Order: sequence, then structure tokens, then C-alpha cells
Amino acid sequence: MTDPAEPISQRNRLGSILLMIGFVSMTLMVFIRAMIEHDAFPYWDSDPFLFSLPITGLTPNLTLILNISVVGSCCLSLIGMMFRRDELPVITSLMVVLGIIVIGFHNYQQLDTSLDGSNLFAIMSVLFVTSFAHKVESIHKIMISLVVSFGIMLTIQGGYEMFVEHPLTVQNYELNRDSFLASRGWASDSFQTRSYERRLFQPEPIAWFGLTNVFASFVGAGAAGLLVLGWRLKSSSKLWSVIFLAGLISFAGLLLTQAKGGIGAFVLGMSIFVFAQLLKKFKIDGRATVVVSFLIIALVLLRGIIGERVGELSLLFRSQYIVGSFRMFIEHPLIGVGPGAFQENYAILKPALSPEDVASAHSVPFDLLAQLGIGGLACIWVLINTVWRARPQQSTCNESSTQQLLPSRIQTQITLGVIALASVISIRFAAGVIDSNSLIIQVFATLAWAGVVYLILNCLNTITELSRSTVRVCIFTAASVIVIHSMIEVTGTWYVSGMLWALIVGLSSTQSIEKSISTTLGRYMSILVCLTLFVVGTLFALRVSTLSAWEKELELASNAAGDIAFIRSKLDELEFSNRPNVLLEEISTELSFILDASVEPTIDSVINALNSVEFNARIKAAEHLIHATTLYSTHSPTYIAASEQLLWLSARQAADGNTEESEKLWIQIISILETGAQMSELSSAYRWLGSVLVGRAETYIDDPRRESWLVEAQSAYEKAFERSPHSVQLAVRLMDLADERNNLEQSRTWALIAQKLHKESRLDPLRGLNESDLLRVRAKSLD
Repeated sequence: MTDPAEPISQRNRLGSILLMIGFVSMTLMVFIRAMIEHDAFPYWDSDPFLFSLPITGLTPNLTLILNISVVGSCCLSLIGMMFRRDELPVITSLMVVLGIIVIGFHNYQQLDTSLDGSNLFAIMSVLFVTSFAHKVESIHKIMISLVVSFGIMLTIQGGYEMFVEHPLTVQNYELNRDSFLASRGWASDSFQTRSYERRLFQPEPIAWFGLTNVFASFVGAGAAGLLVLGWRLKSSSKLWSVIFLAGLISFAGLLLTQAKGGIGAFVLGMSIFVFAQLLKKFKIDGRATVVVSFLIIALVLLRGIIGERVGELSLLFRSQYIVGSFRMFIEHPLIGVGPGAFQENYAILKPALSPEDVASAHSVPFDLLAQLGIGGLACIWVLINTVWRARPQQSTCNESSTQQLLPSRIQTQITLGVIALASVISIRFAAGVIDSNSLIIQVFATLAWAGVVYLILNCLNTITELSRSTVRVCIFTAASVIVIHSMIEVTGTWYVSGMLWALIVGLSSTQSIEKSISTTLGRYMSILVCLTLFVVGTLFALRVSTLSAWEKELELASNAAGDIAFIRSKLDELEFSNRPNVLLEEISTELSFILDASVEPTIDSVINALNSVEFNARIKAAEHLIHATTLYSTHSPTYIAASEQLLWLSARQAADGNTEESEKLWIQIISILETGAQMSELSSAYRWLGSVLVGRAETYIDDPRRESWLVEAQSAYEKAFERSPHSVQLAVRLMDLADERNNLEQSRTWALIAQKLHKESRLDPLRGLNESDLLRVRAKSLD
């Protein structure tokens, strides 16, 4: 007779293999995402006619594909659970389904939400599915070793950024300041310039995240995990001190950031661990992390109530973000404002004294609440439940589904393979800008990361009786730090960091189900969640072709611009070169190749040829950018980039005496910008439209249509102000415009508004008016 248990055993084995493949592929892609920067507007982030920069980050289309692939790996893990007949928590499964359906609805409604939505989609998928990684002990161990050791790599990378790259960056900026500002359309003393320089001149480690506080989250979590791991192994392995030293290195990375919130989160996370060790009979676990997280939010809210009576501003600002988030939820309780729409709504709903227009609530629960409404509440439930289920004190596992399937050698090979692939791919993306020193540092950091991971796995596999309890305590402490910090920081929802955050938090969860729910129903949950991920993932996948076509048009628009930027840089070298004739010969050769005609190596010939080449390049760029707007009709920066090319062409035609052609271009410019503003409904789009209309009026002072252009500009600025009612700069623009039109009463009204907004910006003086503008506003308000 056939043994009836045999098919079940084979099914379990197949399910475990699928589960492992899903977890390993997901982990690899999460680290790839965390080690590559984000490029929101490829090829046109700066003016490619002035700075031709290579793509060094994931573009929107590649980000979307990667996010969908991560969700696909999560689906594979769920299929493995189906084969194994694993039980999933019913209520939490239903909550994750509800949250993901709301995310999918927003994506179906509007292309604008696809990128941020796919990010939240991947984050919630990783958070939910990873919370069951403990079912396969060897994979659980591999993933934990990777995430707690990642802080080593970040610390080395961040130290090099601070002490080597930052001084060089500042020096290069100061040498090319005028060109840099011109490429972004910033005035020398504008708010944008002052804000940028304030951040630029402050040396901070950011790695690939772009934000120091996000960097602090991971080095702090890594430091906590490694210190606890080393401490737990001190009586069992002579190598415990090396792991402990690695923890101290990660802690040094945390100190480099000078992030008070990150250091505070580290102290609180380690305190939970210490109390768990001292008060074992109370079984302190993930529930303590949840309680501390709520207390942190309560502290932030209390700071908001205190207001300006104390000098500390960081928590005050965060309390303002929370107030704005809650107002968004009140206005859009069902589905929220939508992924990626936080900033434009915060500009309208923020408290009067909030000087910032942030793109995030700087708190995971309030980000989810504002953007997804009841879907956000469901996602918050998933987060709380995941953290709540952390049980670090369990040294043995009562669940029969937990298996140790991989021998030590295979575990090491998988781990090193993940590290190698993630690092090679990240280096490949940075190849266009990375120099030999930076490459050496990244390779060294990768080897250090790999070395620590190898050492951890070796220790854990040697001391098998401590392995399970040790990794549980290690990841519990690391997750406590990062969860607490995410209550006051963007780590959990940021493009580059969100999925890695979810991976760490999910790994800490070690209790599988709500015991009160029936076993049969729990087994069906993997099917329901997997089907939801597949359907919503398909909706996101349908956006790939549109984004791909849009990015292709951006690339085609920038192709010729790179040649112009290169030739201009060569011309700039002529003045200081010891071999000007050689350089001039190189430039003429390059231009001859582009024009397919001979260009004499003289200044006049080169300049004339360059003007001709640039004119043709600008025409092509404008054509492709205009076509790009039809593909991504709500993307305001594309409209603005297209208008900039047409503005250049119009000025050139006017200078050459082609008034009729110049006028046609102006009509086209205004039409494009009006369409872009109406489609995007963004303050920045209406502001740019108003600026262009004012520019037209200033260019053609004697034109009888000048008054109508000013009226249209005023209308555009007023629509911009409706969407950004706390902008003192917009109020001043409207004051000046009313003054230009001799509407003194209206000018005085806007002056009073500007004066009020200036007073409300006192928490951040850079947001207010400079001295000369303030004097003008005061004088006008007295008229």
C-alpha cells in the first residue's frame, strides 16, 4: 500500500521550496531598491543643454517594474504557503486585502498615483508576507543576518560621503554656482537657493536614501541588532567580540548623522531589550514596541500643544504634519487623498505656523491614514499586528511548520549571492558618475558587509541550540528601533527605504495566527491575499507601457542636448587652457560630425555652428517633450520642460527678426502650459504659467494685448495661491502684479496678506521675505 502521508510530505517540501525562492528573490530586490537612488524625472532633472548627466538611479518605469516584481515574489511565497497549508491570520489578511484594494483603486483612477502607489503596494506586501519567514528557519536566519549587517556598509559609505565627497561637492558647487542655479531657474537669493544651500553646506551621511534621518534608521537598527547578537553569543563563541565591534561601527554611523530622533529611537529600542532580559517573567515583546510607539506619537502631539513656548522645533514641525494628515483624513475618509498627493494637500490644509510644504507626514501611520483613508486604517492594523506578534523570548518553536531545510554551505552561498548581485547592480547604475575612489570604497564596504554576514551565519550554525532564540532577540531589537523611529520619520514610506523597513519589521514577527480564528478559514487566507496581489499587480503592470513610452520621449528629447553641453564645457575650457588651438580643433571636429559639414577651427565659425546645432536640437527636444505630455498628461515638469525649449526658440526667432514665428511659438507655449496646469491642478504649474505670462508682458511692453496677458497672469497666480494659501512669495507676486496694473486697492490687500504670512513663517526665517521685499510690502500696506 502507498503511505498516505507521502503526498503530504512531498507537497510540504515543494511548498517550502517555493516559499524559500520567493523570500530570497524578494530580499534580493529589496536590497537592490535600497542601494540605488531614485530618479523622478530622467534626463531632465536639470537642463541637459547645460549639464548632461547620466542616469544614476531607478527611473519611474524601472521603479514600477521592480515594485511589481517584489510583489510577484511575495505571491510566490504565498503559493508556497498554500502547498504547505500554512495558516494566516484571518483579520490581518482581510485588512491587507482592503488596504491593497484602495491602493489599486487609486492607480486605476490616475496615472499620477502609480509610482507612489506601487511603492506602498510593495511595502505592504513585503511587511505582510515577511512576517511568516520564521516558518523556514534557515531562510529566516539568512534574511536577518543580511538586514542587521547592512548598517556596516552604510556606515563606511556614509563616512566617505561626509569626509571626502562632501567637501568636493561644495567646492564644485561654488565654482559652478551660477550655471547650476540657471539650469534650475533659481534666482541667486531665492528661497529655493537658500534652502538648497542650507542643506548642501551641512555634511551628512545619506548613502542612497537622500535623507540623513532615513540613514540613521538603518544604522541605528543595525547597531542594535549586532550589539544584542554579540552579547547573546559571548558565552558560546570566541568571535562574539567581532560581531559586537561591528555593532559599535554601525553605532558610529548613527552618531555621524547627529540625528536626535535616530539616537533616541536606538536608546528606546535597546531599553525594551534590556527590560525584556531583566524582567523575563513579564515576557516583554512586540507589544511593548507598540506601546512605546504610541507614546512617541503622544509626545509629538503634546509638543504641538505646547507650541512656541519652547525653542525645540523638530517635534513641533512633526506635530504640524500630523494635524495636516488628520485634516486630510477628515476631508477624504474613504480612500484618502491618494498616494503621492500628500504635499499638494498639505500645502492647503497645514496649520498656519507650519513653514514647510512636506511630501510626507514623517510618520508611517499618519502617512497611510492621509493617503489611503480607511485603506490606511487597514494598513495600520497590519503594521500593529505584525509588531505585536514579535515574541523574542521564545527559544523553541511549537509550530510544526518551522523547518530547517538548507545546510550551512547553501545558506552562505545564498547570502553572499544576494550581497554580490545587489552590489554589482547598484555599481552598474552609478557607473556614469562613480570615480575609482568611490568604487574602491563601495567594494570595501560590500566586503565588510559580506564578512560580517558570513561570521554571523557561521556562529549561528555552529551553536544550533541558541540559533533560533538568538536571531529572534536580535531582529526584535533592531525592529523595535526602526519602528519607533518611523513614528517620527519617513523611513517606512520613502521610495528607496520603505521596502527594507518593511522587511526588517516583518522579520521580527514570530507568532503566526490569531488563536481565536478557525484553522480552516486561516488556510484560505493565502489564496485570497495572493489573488488580491495578482489582480492589483496586473493593474499596475498595465501602466508600464505608458511610463516606458514617456521615458523614451524624454530620452529622445535629451539626446542632442548632451552634445551641446559637452561642446559648451569645451568652450569654457578655452579661456584657461594651455593648448587652445588643440581644443578648438576638437570642438570644430565634433561640430563637423554633427552637422555633416566642415566647420573651421575659429571662434566665429564654432560659435555660428554651435548656434545652428543648438537651434535644431531645441526643436527636436520640444517636439519629443510635447509628445511626452500626451503620454503622461498630468506630469507638470514635462510641460514646463517643453515650454522652456519653446521659450528659447521664441527668443531666438525674435532676435533674428522673425516676429511672426516668435508669436506662433508664444501662442503654443501658453496653450501647452494652460493644458498642463488644468491637467495637473498643481500650484507649481499655475505659478509657472503666471511667470511666463508676466515674462511675455515684460518682453512686449508696447503690445496692445499686454493688459490681457497681465490679467491672465493674475488669474494663474490666484489659482496657484488657492492651492498654496500659505505662500508669502505668491502673495508678493500678486501684490506686484496688481501694482503693475494700477489696481492700488488690490495691491494693498495682497500686501496685507503677504505681511500676515511673513509673520506666520517665523519658525523658519528662510521661508519668509528678505529685507528688501519686506520693506516694499510694509510700504504698500500703508498706502
